[in-house]
Amino acid sequence: MAELRQCQRGPSDESWLRIEAGRLSFYESSGPVLAVVARGRDEIAVITELSGEGSTWLQPLRLRLEGTGQRLAVETVGVEGVMGRVRCPGP
Repeated sequence: MAELRQCQRGPSDESWLRIEAGRLSFYESSGPVLAVVARGRDEIAVITELSGEGSTWLQPLRLRLEGTGQRLAVETVGVEGVMGRVRCPGP
């Protein structure tokens, strides 16, 4: 389960994720969001074109807010399991 203490590690933590308008950035990859489908108020499905370590690939994901909206579940479509993340305080 994601914890606020992980926020102190920043981009060096493998659970790190930055969501920007039209772009997702993960620990070792990032790329533009190519498509978004809303699935209710708290969930979206996205297709992003990620690049990292010399490769580029299409990545379908499901992102779902949980609880009060401070936790985010990220599911890689086609891969079993969900990685939980916590919203870190802004600067």
